[in-house]
Amino acid sequence: MSSLEWSLVAITNGAIIAFGFWYSRGNRSSADWFLGGRSLPWWLIGLSMYATAIDSSDLVADSGATYTLGMSYFVANWVGILVGW
Repeated sequence: MSSLEWSLVAITNGAIIAFGFWYSRGNRSSADWFLGGRSLPWWLIGLSMYATAIDSSDLVADSGATYTLGMSYFVANWVGILVGW
């Protein structure tokens, strides 16, 4: 990589770290950090659970597993999200 590309990587990583330190100022404990100060609405927690459970590798892996094992695998995979919501 060229020095321009390395500098862009360094600037981007530095900005992300600075952003994290800036917004972590209001956290008084680890519970504030991990639980968001218990101030998140239910729908945002649900969207976070959905985004955590679904990513590009899951879409490929779940398609293959559902083809191999049947629809019971697909349904069982989503029950946890529905119960948690």
